[in-house]
This record gives sequence, C-alpha cells and structure tokens, in this order.
Amino acid sequence: MTAFCLNLCELVSYDHDSQWLTRLVTRAAEANGGQCLRLYAGSYFCARYFVAFPFWRPVACVCRELSVPLSLVVPVASQSLLAKEKEVLGVALTELGGIVDEVTVNDPGMLSYLSGGLSGGERGVRNVRVNAGRLFFKDLRDVRIPGERDRMAQVAGLDRIHGGRYAGKLEDGSGGFAVQSAEIDQLSNFLALPRPEDLSCEIALHVPFVYMSTGMVCKYGSIHRELKLKFRPNGECGLECQHVIERTHGDFCGADVDLFRVGRTIFALPQRSCATSRPVERSIYFPLREAIQMAGEH
Repeated sequence: MTAFCLNLCELVSYDHDSQWLTRLVTRAAEANGGQCLRLYAGSYFCARYFVAFPFWRPVACVCRELSVPLSLVVPVASQSLLAKEKEVLGVALTELGGIVDEVTVNDPGMLSYLSGGLSGGERGVRNVRVNAGRLFFKDLRDVRIPGERDRMAQVAGLDRIHGGRYAGKLEDGSGGFAVQSAEIDQLSNFLALPRPEDLSCEIALHVPFVYMSTGMVCKYGSIHRELKLKFRPNGECGLECQHVIERTHGDFCGADVDLFRVGRTIFALPQRSCATSRPVERSIYFPLREAIQMAGEH
C-alpha cells in the first residue's frame, strides 16, 4: 500500500504559524482522499532558505498534533554555506528529538557525512535513516518537449542503489552509503521501475508537480539588490521568495502547460498523472495549489 505523505519544503514561511500549516495539511489530505502519514520539511533546492530561520519549529507542532513523523530535507550547499548548513542540521535534529526519524539528502557529500554518523564514525549527528533525494537523479524532465510525456521513462541513477546502499566507498571501506528510500519525479506519463527485489529500498514518487529545473541563481533574491549584485550564484537575500510565486501558462508545441517558479526552482504541473509499472511505497504530495488558495483567502 502506498503511504500518502506531504512535502512542505519551500512552503514554510517565517510568518506561517503551526495553525496555518495544520490547515494546509488537512486541506491537502482531504483533497486527496487520504490520511497524511508523514511530513517532509526543509528544502530540496536552496541552502539560503534552509539556514535562514528555524522552519522546523512550526512543522514540529503539526507533527505532534497529528502524530506523524518528519523527514528533514537538506539541500545541496555551496562551500560558503556548508558549515552553517551542518550546524543548522545538528540544531534541528537536537530540537526535534523523536519527531525526525529520517533525513533526505541531495548530494553524495551530505550522504557521506550522515552515513559516517550511522556507521559509528565521528561525522553525523544521530542515528536516523537517510534517503536519496530527487536531485540525485539526473533525468530529462521538460514537459514542453513534444511526445516527451508519452514515452516509457526509466529513472537514471536508480541502478546505483543496490541492496539499500548507494554505490560508493566509505573511508572505513565498508562499501557504500545506506539508503532508506529513493525519491523520484514523474518523468513521463509512464514510468518503469525496478522490481522491489532488485532495489531493496523504497521508492517515493513526488506528485503532482515535476521539478523541471533549478540552479544557484535566484530571480526573487535579486529584487532588492543593487544592479551590480543582482543574479549572483548563492547571493545573499531577504527571503523574497516567501511572498511571491510566479505562474506561467502557455501552449508549448501543442502541450498546454502550467509552470510555477517557487524560489529558485521551476515546477511543471502535468496534465496527466504518472502510471508506474509497480506501486511505489510512498507518494509525496506537494500542496502548492492549496497554499496558493489559502494565501488568496487572506
């Protein structure tokens, strides 16, 4: 049975309290006819957001109220933000106690860092499961390309996960990094997945949006910067993304497409949901439409 989870990454604002988040979670769960069994919070795409404010505190209140666990999501950090990101990760895990039981990482470096703690090394913070986030998997995901949505797609990179371990070597020679689940996107209308016995880790599918593109330059973060400082990779910002989401609707080569810019990332809303060759263990729902609706109600 597929577990229904909610992805609050990029949506938690410093002016959103736990009551607002509870309403969002409830509305999204009711709209999908299921009970939310897990929350995801943090960021897949922006280390600036991750280190800017304690986003986990209102989410923790929601987890306690609904009695659901939390997956903490850690983005790829630039060298200048890496130490701060590790510090924030440690603080969040310490404060959250038993609420967080797993961490989603999006690059091999952070996977190695946490896996060192899992194997008893000096690195890491505490004994949590680790997931391979959606940025591990480099696939063609542009819904504007004619016919692209109608192909039978396979996720590049899943073959690097064997027996629940991501291919690689730890410094102690133990031979790989433990992986609890692999998070993937809807690359097409039809997705071919490895058999459970060939993968030995869970597959979590992000719905209903597909992340199409992300980068180190943030359009919103440049709004209040002087001209010579605009559009700098990983430039400092005032979290302008907390107050604006850009939507583009258009006909691209016969495909009717909705695109959303959330922070530094472009998401697409496919016209059709994705069919998979076998059931996935988790469905991770991104309640962007519900958040936009709630923002318009104020």
